[in-house]
Amino acid sequence: MNSIKSLGLCGVLACAALAAPAHADSVTLERIASNEAITIGYREASMPFSYLGAD
Repeated sequence: MNSIKSLGLCGVLACAALAAPAHADSVTLERIASNEAITIGYREASMPFSYLGAD
């Protein structure tokens, strides 16, 4: 009986963990729709996505 409760608790926690990113995605999509633009950024020190030249 105890293992069934543990399994149920794991199921509830898994559902809660999967629901949080879905909400974050909808907020991002709403912001893109309201601004009618997508903002892209990068870190200057993140190789290979940036390059620091001599200039």
